[in-house]
Amino acid sequence: MKKVITAFFGLLVLIALVFGAYHVISPKVVVTNNSSVSYDEFVLRLPSSGVSFGPIEPGSKDTIYISRQAQGGALTYSLRLDGNELAAGSMPFDVEGQLFRVLSFVINEDGSVSAKTN
Repeated sequence: MKKVITAFFGLLVLIALVFGAYHVISPKVVVTNNSSVSYDEFVLRLPSSGVSFGPIEPGSKDTIYISRQAQGGALTYSLRLDGNELAAGSMPFDVEGQLFRVLSFVINEDGSVSAKTN
């Protein structure tokens, strides 16, 4: 019986490690709202997929894990409030080195968006 319990807990630890590794290794998008305004939506279009955050509360920080992209190209983003696009931009997206990649977007106090990849 002791071996069964040990094996069970070993399996649980292994599963926890796999999920932990997934969150560290997987590419992700992080949107931080440093403004005092609540926005309806932040839309990110990647070369072969897209994600949408919303609503985005003042002072919030949200993360979405994304799948690796099969092709490179441009990614575009837009910030929306009341059906209007307030800020938009684009940047190149390279398929090399996607593991551990973080796409960071910061909504500034004036409603502009700063973007960086690390």
